[in-house]
Amino acid sequence: MQDRIPTYPGRVKLTPVTGQTNVYDMAREDAPTEPGTALNKANLLSDETETVIWGSAANRTVNDALNKLGGEVWQIGDVRTTVSNTLDDSWLLANGGMIGAANYPILAPMLPYAVSQVSSYTGTTLTASTSSGRSLSKTLYSNGYYIIKDSSYGYLYYTQNLSAGFQSVLLSPPCAGLLKHLNGFFMSTYFNGSTHQILWGTSPDAAWSYASVVSGSTYQIGDFTYDGTNWAATYGTSVYCASSINGAWSKKATLPQISTTGAEAKLFSGNGYTVANYSSSYSGAYYTTDLTQTTVWSGTSAVAGFLGFVGGKFWGYVIASSGVYDIYVGDTPITMTTKIGTILTNVPVVGSVQYDNGTYYVRSSSTIYTTADMTANSLKSLSDVPSAFDSINTPDKCIANGTLMQITTTKVYTCPINNRLLPSISVSGAYSYIKGV
Repeated sequence: MQDRIPTYPGRVKLTPVTGQTNVYDMAREDAPTEPGTALNKANLLSDETETVIWGSAANRTVNDALNKLGGEVWQIGDVRTTVSNTLDDSWLLANGGMIGAANYPILAPMLPYAVSQVSSYTGTTLTASTSSGRSLSKTLYSNGYYIIKDSSYGYLYYTQNLSAGFQSVLLSPPCAGLLKHLNGFFMSTYFNGSTHQILWGTSPDAAWSYASVVSGSTYQIGDFTYDGTNWAATYGTSVYCASSINGAWSKKATLPQISTTGAEAKLFSGNGYTVANYSSSYSGAYYTTDLTQTTVWSGTSAVAGFLGFVGGKFWGYVIASSGVYDIYVGDTPITMTTKIGTILTNVPVVGSVQYDNGTYYVRSSSTIYTTADMTANSLKSLSDVPSAFDSINTPDKCIANGTLMQITTTKVYTCPINNRLLPSISVSGAYSYIKGV
């Protein structure tokens, strides 16, 4: 710190306060050659310094800091082994338990996620360690159910409690394609060798019904949607519609640039619009306000493609450069004006948007990004989540109730994304702790 060096030590100027007898304003008039260091919180004990010492700022005094520094100085993340079990609340027992990341904002990024394998299946020969010919391919959480689809045999595995394991149901006809929840129905698709069908049920274990959409073997159903009035499905470059899910489906519009394989085609409905991605060229998308129209839908250049309709907004991407995608949201497919962030990965192929407990999650092929409010530049990367699954080659994942559920073709893994795993340290005759705050 620097002393004040006055030319006229102690000199002040007194100015009478108008209307107040014997009351004066006082100002220094010592003409310093060096003003010195100001005596304030920022210079004596700033919030930043408090955080270094205690892990958080709480308007502590210089005396508090001196008392703290007079003893041992421990940093957040330090491990301490002692025979005492009476340490203060800033220390966490290193017993392998989980902590809430929000409660330990400095410690949490130092710790790993708690990845576990769901090992309980009932009703089939599928277990956590053997596939028995199964091929898990799609995940979904909706209406209180976690659901996994087996694309080889048409089984659905479902549970309302991940810790209780999964039960299974074999549908007839079996589900083989997409997996969605629309207008109160769980839905999938099936091709019986000549006819493409849409399947639906009110719950995974309820009796499912089906309707034939189109005959042919050239393509597969790419996606389906419901706009509040009509149902629609893409088959190759064609759009088929029905006024009721079990009604008569008929061909309407032709969209020449929709993916003909169906592997990447996407349909989303909301706010009176339905959008369809180009998907094969990643250079734009179509939209309509009337699913029954027979003419080609209008094209939009607002984005290159769409990721979903979530939170009352359309979510889309613009290709900034190779492997770099800017994410936009908007009320309509032609007013995508709010850029919420940038993603560095292959978005169009596997990208999706989900909402869970106050947070929007944008999933790409390798990373999960989050935003709480869809405002400009609010998208942040959960860069350490994928590292928890480095050894897992996954076809799909979903987020629900604070847990990331991810599958391989034969196994199911879960990871509470808001928690972190404490180290497990065992010392004979002593206790090990980690500094939390």
